[in-house]
Amino acid sequence: MSDIMKMASLDSPAAVWIIFLFILVFMGFLFYVALMDKNHADDMAAKPLDDSDLLLDHEIDGIRELDNDLPPWWIKLFYVSIIFAIVYMLGYHVVDLWNLPDAEYVAELQKVETEDQVKKANMNSAGSSGSGAASGVVEVDLKAQALASGKKLFIQTCAACHMADGGGGLGPNLTDKYWVHGGDKASIVKVISEGVPGTAMVAWLAILQTEEKVEAVADYILSLQGTTPANPLPPKGELYTP
Repeated sequence: MSDIMKMASLDSPAAVWIIFLFILVFMGFLFYVALMDKNHADDMAAKPLDDSDLLLDHEIDGIRELDNDLPPWWIKLFYVSIIFAIVYMLGYHVVDLWNLPDAEYVAELQKVETEDQVKKANMNSAGSSGSGAASGVVEVDLKAQALASGKKLFIQTCAACHMADGGGGLGPNLTDKYWVHGGDKASIVKVISEGVPGTAMVAWLAILQTEEKVEAVADYILSLQGTTPANPLPPKGELYTP
């Protein structure tokens, strides 16, 4: 089924046939609903006021149940849910009108990476044509841009466990001088890349895709040293002295 969905893109003949079949089924659905509503109305008009023929056999505490039809509003709501399911499957899995959450996440990461590359290229170009002082300004700007990129990636990937301000939650506090697996950049990069088995810390390199992004996150984590989060967790691990 997944192979069929992958083949059914907007520019493939398979997509045309799938859309045609869904439209055909949908039109048949509408015809069936209209016919059923008409038959229901005719049946209700022809029914006698005496409901004795609708009584079911079972009885509880002197109460007997009528074999009534389902309410029309319930049936129509059921049909609406089916139509919604068809539209959802077409939009997300057949013609790719909308992105699934995983695709949106990857697209957002690629967008950030592209923007960073363009900014770095522009800054490098400006730095190469300027004076030594201008080069120093460009270097500072590049560092600021890298930290901004690292902050954005940190919020997307790490804030759920370590809080947006680094104060810690499911994961430890990242703003103090105590570290469980080492406080130097190489150790932090290793933990981000490979994760920590047996804990909620997964290997993020496979998700972030590039070592540059991992290092950007590590640089931003190091920049949190000495900050004051709102609700910091107590120190955990060993004191790290550079």
